[in-house]
Amino acid sequence: MKLHYLLIGMACLGLRVSNAQESVTVELPCVSTKELFSELQNKYKEIPIIAGIANDQAKSTVSIWLNPDTNNWTIIASNQEISCVVGTGVELKAVPTNRGPSI
Repeated sequence: MKLHYLLIGMACLGLRVSNAQESVTVELPCVSTKELFSELQNKYKEIPIIAGIANDQAKSTVSIWLNPDTNNWTIIASNQEISCVVGTGVELKAVPTNRGPSI
């Protein structure tokens, strides 16, 4: 299944856009949402840690799943019954941010 993800695909692939009219088309492995979520939870011991609505034509829900013991992660884009693996990796960790001066 071909999915067009401008921001999601570029973020996962580390690409930058120089022109707002450009896009990235990638082939993503897509399966039943129920099957994929079950496999992430049962086989890989991952849990969803963050989710949001993508600014794509399909209004996909994007979620990041994490195995809290191994820090392995998976990024999923879902549209109702179908979910696609956008990316996977290891050693996910929070990046400290400076929220400004303390009061």
